[in-house]
Amino acid sequence: MKVLLINKYYYLRGGSERYFFDLKNLLENNGHTVIPFSMKHEKNERSKYDKYFSDRVEFETSPSPSLIKIGINGFKIFYNRDAVQKLEKLIRDEKPDIAHLHNIAHQLSPGIISVLKKNNIPIVQTMHDYKLICPAYLLFNGNNECRACSGGKYYNCFFKKCVKKSWLKSFIVMCEAYLHNQILKTYGKVDLFIAPTGFVKDACVEAGVSEAKIRVVRGFLNLEIRNKSVKESCRDGGLPRLEDKESCRDGALPRLEDKESCRDGALPRLEEDEEDENQKSEIDDYLLYFGRLSVEKGVYVLLDAMSKMDKKLKLKIVGDGPEFFNLKSKIKNLKLEDNAEVLGYMQGRELQEIIQESNAVIVPSICPESMCYSLLEAMSLGKIVIASRIGGMRDFINDGKNGFLFKPGDSGDLAKKLNLLFCPKESDPFLALTPLDISDISRRARVCVSELTPERHYEEIMRIYNRLT
Repeated sequence: MKVLLINKYYYLRGGSERYFFDLKNLLENNGHTVIPFSMKHEKNERSKYDKYFSDRVEFETSPSPSLIKIGINGFKIFYNRDAVQKLEKLIRDEKPDIAHLHNIAHQLSPGIISVLKKNNIPIVQTMHDYKLICPAYLLFNGNNECRACSGGKYYNCFFKKCVKKSWLKSFIVMCEAYLHNQILKTYGKVDLFIAPTGFVKDACVEAGVSEAKIRVVRGFLNLEIRNKSVKESCRDGGLPRLEDKESCRDGALPRLEDKESCRDGALPRLEEDEEDENQKSEIDDYLLYFGRLSVEKGVYVLLDAMSKMDKKLKLKIVGDGPEFFNLKSKIKNLKLEDNAEVLGYMQGRELQEIIQESNAVIVPSICPESMCYSLLEAMSLGKIVIASRIGGMRDFINDGKNGFLFKPGDSGDLAKKLNLLFCPKESDPFLALTPLDISDISRRARVCVSELTPERHYEEIMRIYNRLT
């Protein structure tokens, strides 16, 4: 099958691009021809199809762009003629069987959907964010979760200045939403939307999207790549590999759709393997946040919580983003220089090692994540995860069973959870978790994400492709 994969960025920029490239590799490894379409950029991965890529569009290239440039780029949000024409040529030359869209808004524009429909190409789109129902992408008003635009009330985006606190930018995306959702009904031409979590599907249905047009297909983790390092890092011997049918007793792990069995981790205890009965009870050196450094990710909430701890713990912050230098200033203002450090961007083996060596991973988002890969990666490595009770993260974590949840944006509640886990003498020794409790939580976390395999994901994606072609 010839699959046209479309995303506005063709380099590893975030979670959606990570999934895009993982899916590309998965399809190619199973014998399909993948034809990418994207935007030109100096960071792009190489592709023999890059001659078809549309010209680069940037909205933040200079602090004071000319009004002409603002006008040109602003129009491309509604309709990018260059992207439409180049996609048309790509379709004529390559004749794809199906198109799978990812992030296309603003740079490529929804105008490309009409080109695909005109050429009778079935269209699938994975919703990596909430652009379909929220002009500002995030269901986030700058402070907390926001559903004000639900049901087509996009004017709220303008009045609340949801895009960078700018009247102009908020007005533009408001108009874009009205144009493509209500006037041209462009998104109505998409044959099927893929939601990465039940939360995303429910939010879209609540906002008026037809439930019949949405399928929940969770992402996947490339467990094969990290298998060796997981064995090295899991002190309790870890779970048997999913492919090892005999040791898994015919792979009879709880199915991911069964939320209660997945989240509760209600399975019989595994054999003790070669677990050391004298497992050390001391905590490791540091807590970890890794991901984008932006306001909605809640890293400031985490720093505030660290300042309220009964005793000072180490914190490592890994990532890059617009708040990089502001976070360093915040650390200084809170007098946490001896305990917290911002390490910058990491990837691959370097990132994996720092995750493995951490005592726990904190995911403090204050916006509803659609599907948080940092959460899943940490759980797959058996790490204790403390996450906000918001968005798609609730699909995977049951508080106290396979991880911990706290109230979004509440640094006091997060500090209480951290004190309970890591400062039991200072909080309440009768509520403190034993090493065995923590081992059980770690085990349940790995079980919960153990079915997020490439093989399973491929089957679900192909079921959709085959149905539409």
